[in-house]
Amino acid sequence: MFDSVYADQLQMQITVNSSSYAVKFYESLGFSKTFEEQETDGLKYTPMHYCPLRMDGLITG
Repeated sequence: MFDSVYADQLQMQITVNSSSYAVKFYESLGFSKTFEEQETDGLKYTPMHYCPLRMDGLITG
């Protein structure tokens, strides 16, 4: 599934709000933490982003 999203979003930044259990998984896919763990309405999450390569080969972000 990630590959199909990646192919559709080559020029966009992909963001997720990861649970603490999934941070390492997202890092293995190439995501980076945007901020440290946050808490909203009792829910803890870590904002993360992924910047795929643009068509010209330059990294976005």
